[in-house]
Amino acid sequence: MAIPNIDTFEQDIRNEIKQKEATIGDIASASGEIGNSSPRGSFSNPNSSSRFFIFGGIIFVLIFGGFSYLGYLYIKQQPTSKQKASDLINKQKSLENTPEAISQKINNFSPVLGTGISRFTTKVDETPYGIIFSINNYDYTFAFMIKMETEVAKWVLSNELKSYENSTTTPNLTFTDDTKSNQNMRSVTVGSSTLVYAFINDQYLAFASSTDNILKLRGTIIK
Repeated sequence: MAIPNIDTFEQDIRNEIKQKEATIGDIASASGEIGNSSPRGSFSNPNSSSRFFIFGGIIFVLIFGGFSYLGYLYIKQQPTSKQKASDLINKQKSLENTPEAISQKINNFSPVLGTGISRFTTKVDETPYGIIFSINNYDYTFAFMIKMETEVAKWVLSNELKSYENSTTTPNLTFTDDTKSNQNMRSVTVGSSTLVYAFINDQYLAFASSTDNILKLRGTIIK
């Protein structure tokens, strides 16, 4: 006689557990990537990162290009060779020897001299030894200096002459001839100050505070 299969409560529990385990396994197999996929609603977007880097790259290129252009403009304005530097110096010197600039320099030295020789002066060189006027009319300039040398001296030696304003002594402003190293010069001394002038090679009129400085000025012209 066959024994009937009697279902028990314990057996029902085991079957229920097996069924649930199978269901969970099926779910896991079906998803295959539990814990690896991004949760719904995540803000991570690879396209946003790409756009950020592209935008940053464009900004960097623009800034770099701007500074490069400014550097190019700066370098372009600077002398890039000795020749260009020399050209700039020569241009500056030419501006210093315009008729207006020459007239101003002569007037600063002596307004009396300015009224007489400005139109015959082509260049003015101020040096540590004195001042040199390049002239293109020797005869006129020579005659003017012989006639007006005392008036020129009054301006050039004005500071020294001020010390005689309240004095009963009258300063001597008479020029005398002097020759040194084959150079003819004329000089006058007031107190502790001396003014010497000389014509060099009929092309230059030089003024200095001593005969030795006149010879040094001549040396700068002849060398």
